[in-house]
Amino acid sequence: MQVYIVNFTMASANRQIKTEDHRDKNSKEIYFSYTEEQRKKIQNIRHKYRVPALANYTFDFPGDRFGQSLRLCKEEYVPLIDAMATEAHNELQTIDKSLIAFAEYLPLDLERARKGTVYGSILNAIRERILDNILKRVSEVVGRDSDNLKPATKEMLLKLVDKMRQINVLEDDEIDRRLDEIRNQIDREVLVPLKADLEQELETVQQAIDASHTRFGNIEL
Repeated sequence: MQVYIVNFTMASANRQIKTEDHRDKNSKEIYFSYTEEQRKKIQNIRHKYRVPALANYTFDFPGDRFGQSLRLCKEEYVPLIDAMATEAHNELQTIDKSLIAFAEYLPLDLERARKGTVYGSILNAIRERILDNILKRVSEVVGRDSDNLKPATKEMLLKLVDKMRQINVLEDDEIDRRLDEIRNQIDREVLVPLKADLEQELETVQQAIDASHTRFGNIEL
């Protein structure tokens, strides 16, 4: 299994030629490189390609708690991201030849990472994201109709659990086993105990993340 750090670079619609101080000291006058119509087209292309590529095929390792923000993806998603970057580039070129889009990949050395703090920190970040997403949905259902779980609601929860497997970019066996357990509890419709378990697990993981951040500071690869 190979995991990559991903950088999806795409031209910004808000590129500026210059800024000038306005008469009011608290304001500036901005001169954009592109017309309003061109900026709208660029934004549309970003939302058409870059946003879904990152949302569907990568996991963001948050920089607010660990320093530099990282995007990770499995090797199987590289061709999909590349295709979207190429399409974005081609469409940007029709607006202005200076506009570009491309994706870059840096292999993550998992064997080396396992020997240090990075691997465990990434796993905890993955656990936090999975637990938080599932807990939010389970809490909504428990507060609304846990006593009379509708088939459609149950199916929605089961699909959510299956979708969370995509976040497990490291394909960690323990995370997969926990997702199996959660799926089984949903299938048996024991949502109240599940909610309590998820709350406790999430708190434990967040404490581990905070402790790791305090001890090791910003993580650098």
